[in-house]
Amino acid sequence: VMRSTVELFAALPSVIFGLLALTFIVPWVRVTFNAPLGKGILPAAIVLIFMVQPTIVTITEDAVRNAASSLREASHAVGATRWQMLSGVIIPASRQGILTAVILGLGRAVGETMAVQMVIGNITVRIPKTLTEGATTMPAAIVTQLPEAADPQTRSALIMVGFLLLVIAFGLILAVRTVSGRSGKSTKPV
Repeated sequence: VMRSTVELFAALPSVIFGLLALTFIVPWVRVTFNAPLGKGILPAAIVLIFMVQPTIVTITEDAVRNAASSLREASHAVGATRWQMLSGVIIPASRQGILTAVILGLGRAVGETMAVQMVIGNITVRIPKTLTEGATTMPAAIVTQLPEAADPQTRSALIMVGFLLLVIAFGLILAVRTVSGRSGKSTKPV
C-alpha cells in the first residue's frame, strides 16, 4: 500500500501539487497561524516535502532492497534479530544509495518552480521575517521577472540568479558523484 501511494505521488504533475496546496495547506496555514494570505515559505516547504518524498523513498527503497542478500543471510546466521540486521548491516551497506536519494531529492526541491510559486506568494520586495509571509524562489523569480526585465541591471541580476542555480545543480551532481565514488574505494578485500 505504501509503495503504491509513493508511486502515486511521483506520478502527479507539479501543478496538481500546487492546486492541492492552495485548496488544503494555504487555508490551514491561514487559520492555524493567523496569516492574512496563508501563502509563504511554510506552505511551500510542506508542498516540497510531498513532492520530494517519492524520489527519496523510491531510491532509498531500491538501495536497501539491493543490499547484498549474503549480508542478510550472514547476519541471520550469527543470530542477529531483524532490527539488528537492518540497523547494523543493511542500512550501513546501503548508506551510499540513501545519501544519493537525499541529494537527488534536494535537487528536485531546488529546481521546483510551479507548485512552489503557487503557494509562496511571489513577493520579491523584501526578505520575509516569518515563515508565513510571502517570498519567492530563484526559479520563480526568473520565470516571472525575466520577460518584463527591460532594465539591463535587472536582466543581469536574473541571469546571475540562473547562473547560481546552475552552480547549485553542479554542486549537487558533484555530491552525488562523490558519494557514489566513495563506495568503490571503501570496499577492500579482507
